[in-house]
Amino acid sequence: MPNALWKGGRSGGSGQAGAARPGHDAWVATTRAELSSITSTLTDLARRVTALAERSRDGADADLATELFAVERDLRGALRRLERASAEGRARTS
Repeated sequence: MPNALWKGGRSGGSGQAGAARPGHDAWVATTRAELSSITSTLTDLARRVTALAERSRDGADADLATELFAVERDLRGALRRLERASAEGRARTS
C-alpha cells in the first residue's frame, strides 16, 4: 500500500501498525471484484476452447484439436493460479 494512503506503522507517521488504512477496504473490494470478473471470463473462455477442441477432434482435425486441448490445459492452470492468488489475498486481508 503506498504511503500516501497510509501514514502509520513503519512509514513514520503517527498511526499505529495495524491501524485502519483509509481507502484500503475500497481497494480490496475493487481488487476482489476484478479478480472475480477475470476468473469468470477465463472460465467461460476455457469452456469455449474445450468445446471447439472436441468439435475439431470429432471433425477429424486432429492437429487443431491437439493445439486447442493444450490451450485448454494452460487456461485451467491459469485459473488455478488466479484462484490461489485470490485465496492468498483474502487470507492476508482477513
